[in-house]
Amino acid sequence: MLRADSTGKRFMELLIDRAKAGVSVYVLYDELGSREITETQLGELRAAGIGIAPFNTTQGDMNRFQINFGNHRKIMVVDGKETWLGGLNIGDEYLGLDRKLSPWRDTHLHIEGPAALVAQSIFWSDWHWANRELLTGLNWIPQKAPDMAEENGQQACLRPRDRFWDIPVPKIDSAFDNLFVPQPSWSPSTTQQLRKLVAAPYLAPI
Repeated sequence: MLRADSTGKRFMELLIDRAKAGVSVYVLYDELGSREITETQLGELRAAGIGIAPFNTTQGDMNRFQINFGNHRKIMVVDGKETWLGGLNIGDEYLGLDRKLSPWRDTHLHIEGPAALVAQSIFWSDWHWANRELLTGLNWIPQKAPDMAEENGQQACLRPRDRFWDIPVPKIDSAFDNLFVPQPSWSPSTTQQLRKLVAAPYLAPI
């Protein structure tokens, strides 16, 4: 979600600044959670050369009741080298500036290295879903992160209609030390399903 509050406006100003500096900027937003954004603001972003579009949940009149097919991913990828992902939206409440909703607790990760390309591929796919356009000119060459240790990691991307336990078992069962599960709606049934699949000695639901 991208709010039209002070934090959201500052974020949009930064995007415009980068676009004017020659950076290719693409933004997908949730049309329900970002309904505060005005057409004037969208026009300013597009005038700066920014590609911005709603996720287009319903995909036209034929699927107008498909509101469950939303996109709650919060992904930012820079040059295919680093990514920020997790649960944070762009709004005052996430900085503790909203008296009604603060303090807010959520989790976001900063990842450098080849794993950033996985996040980039997810955004690429989401952009194609929303616009039927193929993003070109992206960097797909893996870059080793500074001081990168010999560690392995995996990201599992679920579609809106998937259940948590539809994640391929090898992805989960390959964990030895840590398994981090960002889940916006945690329930006892989810935990029970996870316990059936996980062989990792340590589970940290976020």
